[in-house]
Amino acid sequence: MEAKGKAADADLKAKGQAFQRDMQQYQSQANGMTAEQRAATEERLGRKQQELQAYQQNAGAAFQNEQAKEQEALYNKVADYLKGYAKEKGYKMVLKYQKGMGDILFADESLDVTKEVIKGLNEAYSKEKK
Repeated sequence: MEAKGKAADADLKAKGQAFQRDMQQYQSQANGMTAEQRAATEERLGRKQQELQAYQQNAGAAFQNEQAKEQEALYNKVADYLKGYAKEKGYKMVLKYQKGMGDILFADESLDVTKEVIKGLNEAYSKEKK
C-alpha cells in the first residue's frame, strides 16, 4: 500500500507540475495574445485545473477504498487465526487490549497472548507465501 501511495503521489505531482508549466507559459505569452486567444487559453486551463482536481479526488477515494479492503482482509485473517487459536487453547474469548483505551483496567500478564499470537500469525504467513 505504501508503494501504491507513493506512486499515486508521484503521478499527481507530475500532473500538477505539468499544469503549472502550462500556466507559466500562458502568463509569459498572454500579452502577445488576442483577447480571443486569451479567453480560449484561460478556458482550456480552467478545464484542465478542474480535471486535475477531479483526478486528485478520485485517486484519493480509490486509494482509501483499496486501503479499507486491505484492512478488512487483514482483520479477517487475524480473526480467523484467533478462532483456531482460541479453540486450540480452550478459550471462550480473546479480548483486544490497549493501555489507556477500552474497558479493561487491569489484566494479569499471564493472560496476554499477544507475542504467541504474533508468532503464530507470522508462521502462518510464511507458509502462505511459499
